[in-house]
Amino acid sequence: MISEAEWDFNEEGLLPYEIIEAANKGNAEAILTVVQHYESYITEQAKRKMKDSFGNIYIGVDYEIRDELRLKLMKAIVAFKISLN
Repeated sequence: MISEAEWDFNEEGLLPYEIIEAANKGNAEAILTVVQHYESYITEQAKRKMKDSFGNIYIGVDYEIRDELRLKLMKAIVAFKISLN
């Protein structure tokens, strides 16, 4: 996997075009890099109210939802049509 130190971020912290293009072409390492880039957002979206064995409510990560979101992102990366107009 490409480490964040190797990425050439612009001022907005966006992924380099080369990574996005490689991921779109199916490069597994680039896809994992894109998923890693969005990992904190995915985890935040997968948080839910849960109850422990004593009935206390807490906020926790629903790992099934997190994994589904990762999979949807991976599918969307490969299906995305890049147009250079």
